[in-house]
Amino acid sequence: MLQFEPNMRVGIDVLDNQHKSLIGALNRLMDALWDGKGREEVCNSIKFLLDYTVTHFSDEEEWMERYRFPELEGHRLIHRQFVERVQGLAKACSEGTITSDLAISTFYDTWDWLKDHILKMDKRYGKFITERMGLSQK
Repeated sequence: MLQFEPNMRVGIDVLDNQHKSLIGALNRLMDALWDGKGREEVCNSIKFLLDYTVTHFSDEEEWMERYRFPELEGHRLIHRQFVERVQGLAKACSEGTITSDLAISTFYDTWDWLKDHILKMDKRYGKFITERMGLSQK
């Protein structure tokens, strides 16, 4: 099971909670794969991950816009690239070409990407915004 680690906090509760939910979605996907669940359940997990990711990235970008985070456009591009990757997996589901190997490798790639993204990129906007709000990052 993947876990949201304390060092992953960006200091904005709504976004930290969404990060936890994204990790939960990844865990549900992996559970479905490990339990040998059918393609439909795996694809439902992928669809949820895609939908939730799009919502989360939109919320993050809204926060960055509101506080005029100077790295917004670069962040937005990275978000778009990630969504395209998950859309590829969703497309494989809809076309019936999804395989366990593809889903498992995407799971690990997604976890590595998400953790790295939070720790390196999201922490920067978290620090920037919480300082502007007069809060401290815990």
